[in-house]
Amino acid sequence: MRFVFGVNYEFQSFKLNSSTKAQQFTFLALLIVIHHVIYFTLEIFSFANALLIIKKSITIGAASIILCLLFSSLFSTKRE
Repeated sequence: MRFVFGVNYEFQSFKLNSSTKAQQFTFLALLIVIHHVIYFTLEIFSFANALLIIKKSITIGAASIILCLLFSSLFSTKRE
C-alpha cells in the first residue's frame, strides 16, 4: 500500500476514490497480478512450468485489468 500511495499512507483514512487515477490503476494492477501469480502457481503446482505460470498470469491479468477498467468507467459517478 505504501508503494502505491506513498509514505504518508494511513490505513485508517484510506479511500480509493480520493486517490489519483494512476494510483488506482497501479493498486488494481498489483492486486490482480499478485492474485493470478499465486492462483496459477497453486493450480499448476510445479516450478518446472514457471514460464507457463508467468505467461498465463500476464495474459489473463491484462484481460482482467481491462475488464475492471471498463466496468469501473461504466459504473462510476461523474463529478462536476
